[in-house]
Amino acid sequence: MNYFTNLFTVETWKLFREHGANESGFRERHRNTAEQISNGDILCCYITRLSRWCGLLEVTSNIFQDTTPIFADPDPYVVRFKVRPLVQLDPEQSIPIFDDMIWPRLSVTRGMRVGAPNWAASVGMRNTLRRLATEDGELLFNALMEQNQRRQTYPYNDRDRRQLSQMVVRAADNKEVLVEVPEPTPDAAPQPEQPDAAQEPTYRESLKVQAKLAQIGIEMGFHIWIPRNDRQRVLALVPAAIDRSAFLPSFH
Repeated sequence: MNYFTNLFTVETWKLFREHGANESGFRERHRNTAEQISNGDILCCYITRLSRWCGLLEVTSNIFQDTTPIFADPDPYVVRFKVRPLVQLDPEQSIPIFDDMIWPRLSVTRGMRVGAPNWAASVGMRNTLRRLATEDGELLFNALMEQNQRRQTYPYNDRDRRQLSQMVVRAADNKEVLVEVPEPTPDAAPQPEQPDAAQEPTYRESLKVQAKLAQIGIEMGFHIWIPRNDRQRVLALVPAAIDRSAFLPSFH
């Protein structure tokens, strides 16, 4: 038996459960990794942005293709497994990765400062279907099975509430799309020189909006063009994990 991560947003976790919690889906680009998973393997479910472990799923089938809408319409998560839920926790009862029973005991975070810059990318928590070390899988399995019995509540803090805001966007075809946004990095982006100190708050906010729109567009599968005058400043605000090849050249 092997253990793998299965990343959800709060919205996709809710939809997964509403649709019976018996089928988990992934994007086409994850097919090669999915083919390495076998019946009986365990998917350790993790809510991104909230950074919480929320469930355990036992794989009960080989991968198959299915476009039936579960997570969105059209649904991008078409590479699927049948699963048997062992643990399903509400977000408020899901175990924060920063908790003392998890962070200092996981091999990938042991010895790392809690909330260290770019920690999520460093430990692979931006990648779904990442194979976990056996000791990490067993730690999460036991912790989640125990939490399934005691149902301790972990109240949202200010960080959690910020991360929960605005995770559904409307695409150009007017359909609502659930966007997977990678775990934000706390790294301070380089501060570009501002043209006028009096205009700084508005100017900086404009760059942040462009960076967020670019990030969302790439997550939705689009290529992004940024005006040449803003390009370097906007790219400095886009998380390092975002694929730079999705940005179109800025022509002179």
